[in-house]
Amino acid sequence: MSDISALGLGGGCVNSRAFVPTEHVTGFSPSGEQYAAEYSLIEDGESIGEVKVWSDGASRDRAEDGTRTVVRVAFEITNQSSAPLRFTLDHLGQ
Repeated sequence: MSDISALGLGGGCVNSRAFVPTEHVTGFSPSGEQYAAEYSLIEDGESIGEVKVWSDGASRDRAEDGTRTVVRVAFEITNQSSAPLRFTLDHLGQ
């Protein structure tokens, strides 16, 4: 089983709700409404899958510790191998 790790995405102050990836932007979300970054998953020199990453945008969220910017990120993972892939949230950057 392979771990898929760390595509760290975060947000700072935003003037608009738009959020677009800045690299590997070669696809769209399943709805076709958002640009998506696509990455090949390579292990031991072989392609084992692909991951597509996109966002609906950023929003302001009031929390106990103050107002913060929240970016909701979505992933679509395609497994091209015979072994299962595991998406581990503890490897994502915050």
